[in-house]
Formats: sequence, C-alpha cells, structure tokens
Amino acid sequence: MPRVVVVGAGAAGTMAAIFAASAGADTLLLERTEDGGRKILISGGGRCNILPSSVDPTRFVTDSSPHTLRNILRSWPLAEQIARQIRNAESQQESVVG
Repeated sequence: MPRVVVVGAGAAGTMAAIFAASAGADTLLLERTEDGGRKILISGGGRCNILPSSVDPTRFVTDSSPHTLRNILRSWPLAEQIARQIRNAESQQESVVG
C-alpha cells in the first residue's frame, strides 16, 4: 500500500488527503495549528467556495507546460468535482439532521 503524507490541513491539503485515502493510500495529514482548516470555515460566508463556475485554462497560473495543465484539468473534470461536492454536502446535511 502506498504511503502519503500531506502537510497542511487547509482546503488543498485536506482534499489531497481525502483523495489519497480514497485511492487506497495509507494517508497522514499533518497540520501545525490546533484548528486546521479554520480559513475554510470563514470563506464564502461559512461555505468553502473551491470550485470555479467554468474551466478556462488561460486563467490558471502555472510553471507547467500548457500540455500538462490540460492533462491535469482533463483528469479531474469540473462536472465530476461539482457532483462530488453535492454528494458531500448532502451526506453532511443528513448527518446533522438525522
């Protein structure tokens, strides 16, 4: 089993740890503060707005080649990201209500 260590429990680190663990990796998420993810709680009026409404590769700033950027964006399509966020939100509501 692959081992993954993610440093930082912000939005990106938390999502990286979730995806690594869901892919079967033995995952460790490290955070230097006692309350990792605090910025997530205050962004977007209490909701974390992490997804764009559309994907435009020209709006991404990266040192990677345009080919690499296209491959990254194609490997994680926006529609799948939105569907995952909706499923997560619904399951969180069920656990709060139920």
